[in-house]
Amino acid sequence: MIFSNIHGHTMNVPRPISTITDVHYSPIDYLDLQHRNYKDVIVSKACAHDSNIQVWVMGSSTPENLRDGQMSRSRRIAATIPVASQNPWADLWIRFAVDPLGKYIVASNTDSQLMFYDFTTGDKAP
Repeated sequence: MIFSNIHGHTMNVPRPISTITDVHYSPIDYLDLQHRNYKDVIVSKACAHDSNIQVWVMGSSTPENLRDGQMSRSRRIAATIPVASQNPWADLWIRFAVDPLGKYIVASNTDSQLMFYDFTTGDKAP
């Protein structure tokens, strides 16, 4: 399957992907994708001095775990997406795709860097 980012750059992904969406970010936002049927995935900016974006696997998406944007102890980093930009939050859109069973995620940033994570095996390569 061809996976394309917003600039039209494409890359082959060897497994079918059912849903693709674009997500816009600001530095202080945490996005809980559970309500979009994205199967326990949260994405956040790593820290103020780091331009990377981290994809987290969540053990729970209850309001207690999401309060004040705090990361639950049951969450772990699944992948880190490098962002090659002086100001990555100025106009950054990231595209995510998750298979129907929620077993893996594919993410691409505006620099066409592809990140893959398999929830079942923990593999970071397709």
